[in-house]
This record gives sequence, structure tokens and C-alpha cells, in this order.
Amino acid sequence: MSGDPARPGIQEERIEGVPLYLVPKVIADHIREKRESVFQITVGRVREHRYRIVVETFDEHTQKAGQVPPVQQGQQGQQGQEAQRKDGGHG
Repeated sequence: MSGDPARPGIQEERIEGVPLYLVPKVIADHIREKRESVFQITVGRVREHRYRIVVETFDEHTQKAGQVPPVQQGQQGQQGQEAQRKDGGHG
């Protein structure tokens, strides 16, 4: 036990059912609260005039990035082919 308090900014926070006119206020409040730890804020429409706001911190993003598999070989090959077309296509 390190004695450090749990950091509230580690977990992704979802706020559901926010009316459109309150979206800017909710976003501003979370930015003020979390400051530099905010990595990404996503707003999506849930139903009618209600919105879902997802606030992701750098710590949460880092945890997710550690679980993502590396780029597959096939995708790297496609990128290389596109580069060859751009360079070698106009000879």
C-alpha cells in the first residue's frame, strides 16, 4: 500500500442524457476539474435532444493503448504500396 489516494482522473467518465444547451457547461466543468489530464472528449447524440459526453484522461488512454494489438502486417503492406504508387506512378 503506497498511501497515495486513488486518482479520480484514471477512469473514463460518461455523462448520459445531457440536454443540448448544457453540453458546453458540462464540458467546461470537466476541463476545469481535470485540467491537463484530459485527453479526449467525445459528444454523441443519444436520443432526441439528449447527448452522451465521454471524458477520457491520459491515464485511461494509456491503459487502453496498452491493450490494442499492434498494426497487422497486411495493413503495413497496403501503406507501402500506396507510397510506391505515389513515388513510382509518375516516371
